[in-house]
Amino acid sequence: MSQNEASDVGAKVRAIFERVGPVQDTIVGGKDYSFPSPSRFKTKREASAALKKIHDIRKELRRLKTALWDVPDELTREAPIKHQDAVHMHEMLKDIAADIDFEMNLFGKTGRGRNIRAYYVADQVAGHFVRAKLKRPTIGHRDGKPSTLFTKMVNDIFQVLGIESGFRNPCKAARDKITDEDIQDARMLQRLQNAIAQRAASGQATRPTPLGSAMKAGTTQET
Repeated sequence: MSQNEASDVGAKVRAIFERVGPVQDTIVGGKDYSFPSPSRFKTKREASAALKKIHDIRKELRRLKTALWDVPDELTREAPIKHQDAVHMHEMLKDIAADIDFEMNLFGKTGRGRNIRAYYVADQVAGHFVRAKLKRPTIGHRDGKPSTLFTKMVNDIFQVLGIESGFRNPCKAARDKITDEDIQDARMLQRLQNAIAQRAASGQATRPTPLGSAMKAGTTQET
């Protein structure tokens, strides 16, 4: 995908998110709107086996970097691998292991694979929906097509990003993750933002304001 194509895709994704409220680049995969690639594994067992191999290699690298640490520099000057190389490889494998662990968590209880990008997008849309609407998103369909704002947004983003997945299961999984605490946090954040905006509009100094005072000020402006 060229830079211009990525920019066009990003603009379309942003426009869909903005159906419920303003967005920040960080909640839609970064400025390039890149979402996780499809899973590299067909089953949870495959992912688990790969993760075990990574952990075994990391154990060997730990031993290697400890051994290389005690070797004088003059003896390793021409060596193909040095202590810092082992350290870097160990950290790189740590990141890879974290990615595999993330993918494992996206498999169902039966071990069947899920479309990582589909579930990730649905999670992001659900989180943004809660922050903008201060309530849980609803799920609905008619004749196999999405019928609520949330499901339509998710399905439209699937089409923009070329994600081949049904919308029902990802949307349901994302909605079920939303807790009462998430909604309370969203309301609290909005009150604080309202209070800050009120102070800015009135020309008051933007010095730090106690959270409790800001919350009360924001609450009085709600209708």
